[in-house]
Amino acid sequence: MEFRPYVTPERGACGGGVARVALLSLGGALGFITFVLAAYAVSETRAMRDEMEANRAYPFLTLGRVKAGYAGASAYRGAGSWHEQKPVPVPPPPGATDGGVSDLQAVTGNHGNVYLFGGIDTLGNVLDLVLEYDVIRQMYYTNTSLIAARARFGAGALTSASTGLVDRIVVAGGVDSSQNAITTAEYYDLSTGPSAAPGLSYDHMDGCMASTGDAVYMMGGWRAVGYDWFSVSKVEKLTRTGTAWETMADMPSPRGDCAAAGLKGKVYVAGGYDDATFNHTVGFKKNLYMYDPATNTWTEKAPMKHERGDLQLVALDDTLLAIGGEIKQARPDGSHVNIVASHYVEEYFPEKDQWEERAYIGNARFRFGAAKSDWGTHVFGGSPVCLDPVDPNDFSYCDGLQMNSHEVYFELSHPDVWVNYDAAHEF
Repeated sequence: MEFRPYVTPERGACGGGVARVALLSLGGALGFITFVLAAYAVSETRAMRDEMEANRAYPFLTLGRVKAGYAGASAYRGAGSWHEQKPVPVPPPPGATDGGVSDLQAVTGNHGNVYLFGGIDTLGNVLDLVLEYDVIRQMYYTNTSLIAARARFGAGALTSASTGLVDRIVVAGGVDSSQNAITTAEYYDLSTGPSAAPGLSYDHMDGCMASTGDAVYMMGGWRAVGYDWFSVSKVEKLTRTGTAWETMADMPSPRGDCAAAGLKGKVYVAGGYDDATFNHTVGFKKNLYMYDPATNTWTEKAPMKHERGDLQLVALDDTLLAIGGEIKQARPDGSHVNIVASHYVEEYFPEKDQWEERAYIGNARFRFGAAKSDWGTHVFGGSPVCLDPVDPNDFSYCDGLQMNSHEVYFELSHPDVWVNYDAAHEF
């Protein structure tokens, strides 16, 4: 159909018709040129895209996971937030207003309540203290003490086969008030308090424990030979009905100062320290190992982004949260004078085998307790620096300084969007 605009007839209609034909011809030419230019632009854009993809030099977004063959990071890297909560009520030393505790353990009970066990106070006393923290009322309750005072030990929950609720917590290993290894263990029944449990077969000073609900696993740590300490790779298992610890497959490498957690029937061990010369330039590790109880085998997974020891690993619903830990503090000349706490927080996604940075903790700490409640992920006490309070230049033995700080981490709910990039063009 021809388009005929309505116009008033004019004198010289033939001349006007010629002009209109000329204009229409010019418009057609311009339209054709525009079409050609647009086609050329599309072609060039595609060529540019193909070149960029061939060179792998541009970031792009994916949903759910990083594309195979690329590096990547969550679009919500650094998400989450930390908030101060009611401090841990440990008696202060003479002349001080606040006490503190380090080298303790925290375990989640039922209804989100958290139980704190043992540790070292500001005066260097090894504790048999048991505190129950009500996360809703933000109240601490002093419960019946442990049978034995201990620090640098392992603790994990056993659940009832019928209800699935926590009924007992296993506390095992560690050191006594003289810093000697202890292999005793005890059950802490949430209703009746402590009772004796089967003893360990190996030393696990500063080892780590994880729970799968039906069993707990005591792993790694240190053993003393004279005045020397050596990291170990031994693993022991105690089931909910067991009468003795079973020796399981060794960890892939010896590891003291490690952190562990159970998630969906698997056991994970992160970080730690392994160097017989205590050379802090190489001793701290960032490995992640996964143990499968069904096959009694270990698999190495993606390492953390930061090497550290005496951190905590907490199981969330589907992921793991690695919090804090000790790291080396270096001088400009490369020498290392002491050990300090880190602010690092990373989340591990097992299905992706990837770690992602999360909001750094407000108060850097190591040798602390951590557990998840119905509200958030809590950290209690710990040390900000490895420093002998009597002789600051003596690093042969260090209790650290004790804190009473208590913080809770809140996750940020967000889309599972990831930024992909080639490692050679990391931005």
